[in-house]
Amino acid sequence: PNLYGLRIAMAGDKAKIFAGLDFEIMYKKISDGVGVYQIALTLPDALRYLQFGAVNITLPSIALAIYTNGDFMVDIGFPYKLDFSRSFTIQAIVPPGIPAMGSGGFYFGKLSSATTKKVPQTNYGNFNPVIVFGIGLQVGVGYSINYGVLKAGFSITIFGILEGVIATYHPYQGTLQENNKTEVETSYYYWLQGTLGLIGKLYGSLDFGIISASVNITVKV
Repeated sequence: PNLYGLRIAMAGDKAKIFAGLDFEIMYKKISDGVGVYQIALTLPDALRYLQFGAVNITLPSIALAIYTNGDFMVDIGFPYKLDFSRSFTIQAIVPPGIPAMGSGGFYFGKLSSATTKKVPQTNYGNFNPVIVFGIGLQVGVGYSINYGVLKAGFSITIFGILEGVIATYHPYQGTLQENNKTEVETSYYYWLQGTLGLIGKLYGSLDFGIISASVNITVKV
């Protein structure tokens, strides 16, 4: 009764156009009065990796969380732990023959004290709404190929990630003096975190089913 879900994933030649599909739906109990339904979707490779001449486009992975108290959170390819492989990516050859690329993703949600731990814990009030947001971008030079059994690429990019919280605090009513009930003025809580850096990556994999090999070299500053 506290956790249940379903995951469907397809891979290999027999999956044909559905290869790469990854769909998950899950329910999780958070407290006695609140639960969350989560949906995550990664499209099949045939639909996710698009090529238009010298331009390659990768569609992002999508996730949605809906809480039973009305809170929600939407995630469109946000690069958690600097993983831009789930983000929207565009690659193109620009004059004079430079392989340029850029990636990006974001998340946004309306939560509360009952559904997030990103606000201070207190017994004297609650936070509602708690607006959470994040955006991650990278831009630089690089190119990748994806031809079924062969996946390879390289990139040197500058990345930036910004995450934040804006929450409204509502103190519980209390008694300052006998027979004199009052409510403390509403206040706000802010939290902001940013990261800026450089990523160099070289990777490749070859998978024949029975035999496979891969290499992945990543340098982060």
